[in-house]
Amino acid sequence: MGKTNNTFEAKYERAQLLLNYISSFPEYQPPRQWESITDVSNLLNTIAEVNAKELKLRTQYSELASMRQKAFRTAPDSLQKTVTLVLNAIKAQYGNRSKEYDTINAIAKTTRAIHRKEGQEKITELSYNSLIESFRSMIDEIQKFSVLYNPTVEQVTIEELTKKLNQLIELHTEVETVLEKLNEVKAQRQELYNGKNGLSERIKRIKSYIKVQYGVNSPEYEAIKSIKV
Repeated sequence: MGKTNNTFEAKYERAQLLLNYISSFPEYQPPRQWESITDVSNLLNTIAEVNAKELKLRTQYSELASMRQKAFRTAPDSLQKTVTLVLNAIKAQYGNRSKEYDTINAIAKTTRAIHRKEGQEKITELSYNSLIESFRSMIDEIQKFSVLYNPTVEQVTIEELTKKLNQLIELHTEVETVLEKLNEVKAQRQELYNGKNGLSERIKRIKSYIKVQYGVNSPEYEAIKSIKV
């Protein structure tokens, strides 16, 4: 026998099947209102709405997280590649033995260390924050140079670097906002399924009621006894 599908969606479908059964049972009378056909139906309607909301947010988060990954790491104009361009510009203008180069190279090493630490895995939320702060620090330090920073490549001018920093912050904030909403919906769904008087508890009670009301060998109990949520 194959394993039971325990996704929230599969549990919902099995609960809906049980509701269809008990709706057809003659004189179904649970001792608690929680297990009445009306209340179980209302709970399932709420769960359906939350499941749909979770799927929408999960899809949105996945798309935004992918965009963020590219913006920070893999795109041709990613933060990782921009930092390398900045370092090359500093080296070209000030020399690789200058204090300016040493200062920016130290910050660049911090960003590279984060990328190496994460390897092929997704960068954590904390690491994204660290990358943003390192990039902000790099821009601040460049602006402190006694000799004006004057790169020949427009992509690494202070104006363009500041614009990129703001874009990265905006994207990262958007991802974090959606993630927060997604986690809230997941917690809500968990409570609906497994909390006090949640779907799991109600299904167990319904099966017990059916067993007592109609009998262990009744067709009603036979129809629903194997349904698990």
